[in-house]
Amino acid sequence: MPSAVEIYRATKPAPRADFVFTCEHASNALPEHVSVNGADRQLLDAHWGWDIGAADVTRHLVEKCGSVGLLSTHSRLWVDCNREPEWDSWIVREIDGHRLSFNEALNAEEKAVRRREYFDPFHETVDRTIRENHHPDLWLISIHSFTKVYQGQQRDLEIAVLFDTYEEEAQTLGRALAAPGFHVQLNEPYSGKEGLIYSIHRAGTKFGLRCVELEVRQDLVQTKETATVIADALFAALQCLLP
Repeated sequence: MPSAVEIYRATKPAPRADFVFTCEHASNALPEHVSVNGADRQLLDAHWGWDIGAADVTRHLVEKCGSVGLLSTHSRLWVDCNREPEWDSWIVREIDGHRLSFNEALNAEEKAVRRREYFDPFHETVDRTIRENHHPDLWLISIHSFTKVYQGQQRDLEIAVLFDTYEEEAQTLGRALAAPGFHVQLNEPYSGKEGLIYSIHRAGTKFGLRCVELEVRQDLVQTKETATVIADALFAALQCLLP
């Protein structure tokens, strides 16, 4: 079985990593044995299936920081590593009236298999990587992207900082991101205080690490070239979090 997580390490690792990056929606892939219909494929290729551009941003940040990134290798529609397993959105069965063929008849046993083979290995790898890099000033940063238009509403926001506990640090980072001219907001268009940064909250709480999630609007990171530009800007801003 293919690995549930890609461990991406910098070509030139720093002596001490200041950041561990996660990207829970890096891929829109399904297991090879799963067949999909045309409507399924359209959703998998859109934002429903993954966070477009987030993987490229994550890898470039890892290289800039000499760090390590942990990227999910399966679609969020197969199992969402950034949601509580008890939530209905952990495995989505229907989107805008379309029932996903590969989730429609899912039973408890099959959900347990997905947890054992995809969800748990991702988070176990996050835990192991943190143990390998742990120091008091280490930050855990999750990278995501969001759509420019959602349910007919235009989003002018360009970069968001999501947090649950570390509000002061999130505000500092938000100001650093806004300084070069980005339209930045905190806990928009989703809020970390509503359980929507599950992955880093889980690991951050477990290991006593500070953590935030960065959301970038997808039209800014649709190509490797534009993702690199945004990642450079994120890297520059992240330095404000270091001692």
